[in-house]
Amino acid sequence: MESESILAKKFVTYFESCGYDVYKEVAYCGGRIDIVATDGHIRIACEVKNSANLHVLAQAVHAHSRCHYSYIGIPKVSHTFYRQVCDKFGIGILETNAIWDGSVWESERPLMNRRVLPLKLENYMKESVAGGLSGEQMTPFKVTVRDIVRYVEKHPNSKFSDVLKEVPTHYHSISTAKSSIRKWINSGVIKEFTINKGVVELVPVKIKDVQTTSSAG
Repeated sequence: MESESILAKKFVTYFESCGYDVYKEVAYCGGRIDIVATDGHIRIACEVKNSANLHVLAQAVHAHSRCHYSYIGIPKVSHTFYRQVCDKFGIGILETNAIWDGSVWESERPLMNRRVLPLKLENYMKESVAGGLSGEQMTPFKVTVRDIVRYVEKHPNSKFSDVLKEVPTHYHSISTAKSSIRKWINSGVIKEFTINKGVVELVPVKIKDVQTTSSAG
């Protein structure tokens, strides 16, 4: 059986091939949506699981409150009753033939929700891994660290204060960014760079050692 992250890639590719912008692991009050595909103001949710069960159905129903359409993305549905339940709640079904060519098709069409609640979509969510482990998800903190590294790669020997003036961060102020980033460097959360006499210096790290957490900020 494929992992949910590998399975989710098939549905991400499906939406992208249809011309949608795709966001992954989108958090909202009350939950997190595996995949949100957008086309203009239209939002489509897709909850991915390795099998059809009531848990993923409940997730799709909750996601429908935030998106105009909501799908369950699964390898195969063989039970007519499950299809009937999805139909009752207006949830669509996307299936994939993982054994053969990995193609995706719509086996049940969802109903439209015209009164969706707000959902905040950020560009960094496009870089997350749908269905992946928590450590694989992109966060505002990780974006800040990555962008600082990229800036210093292009502008070596940059002063920390100058970097923060040039690189947008998720912090509300430069002073907050300074104190917080120094704290995460000292605690070992940030391993990609250090600050030496006010200058940002990149630190070569092994991929397995890069474990900046989404809880940091």
